[in-house]
Parts: sequence; C-alpha cells; structure tokens
Amino acid sequence: MDNAKILKLTSGDEIIANISHADKTKPFVEIANPLKINLYPKMSADGLEESMALSKWMHFSETQTCNLNKSSIVAISDASIGLSKFYDYCVKKMNNQLDDIEEPTDEELDEMMIEDSDNVIKFPGPDGETIH
Repeated sequence: MDNAKILKLTSGDEIIANISHADKTKPFVEIANPLKINLYPKMSADGLEESMALSKWMHFSETQTCNLNKSSIVAISDASIGLSKFYDYCVKKMNNQLDDIEEPTDEELDEMMIEDSDNVIKFPGPDGETIH
C-alpha cells in the first residue's frame, strides 16, 4: 500500500493521490492515480448523512501520472488507513476495467444519447422556455 495523500486544491476539488515525485526546485509535484473525492447527501434511518465516492480526476489521460502546479495546492494531508485501502481498491478496479472496456459502436452511442435526453428534467425559465 502506498502512502495516499489528500490534496485540497484552489479550485475547491479534493483529490486523493500518491505523490510520486516532489522536487523543491520545481514548481510542480508529480502525482500518480489522482481520484476526485465526491461527497453526496444520503438519507438513512438516522437522517441525512454524507456518502463518499471516488471518481477519475483526469478522464482522458493516457498515463496514470500528472504534474500538479504547487501553487494550486491549498493543503496536503495523509489519508486515513480506511480511505487509503478504499483508494487502493478503486485504483486497482479502475485499471482492470480499462482493459475490459471496448469502444461503443455508433448505434450504441445513438441509444445512449436517446436515453440521456429521456432522463433530463426540464425546468421552465423566467420566460417559459425550457432550461436544461
């Protein structure tokens, strides 16, 4: 298990990653397998609780590492043991899934577009037009 770090960024994002290289003379740090920490409200028998999920932070990257400008980092903290284990599990799962995924066909893409448009909740704007 690597030493996972939580990074709070100036954008407001919180990511969890492994710092693979940090040089005091460089304006950036190299991080590996960055995942965004997403918090969601969830109803339970005890009331409203927060639920957490990890998602890819760099969706279309060819590599598992990236350079992060030091000036965009507000704070760095060690991840808890439980979060580190969950992070390691998610990284392994995402890496395995990449090998198994095939690109969708044009027909499948068309079906997805139709499904997405069916699930859009339309809100009326101030002039009665629909806002998506």
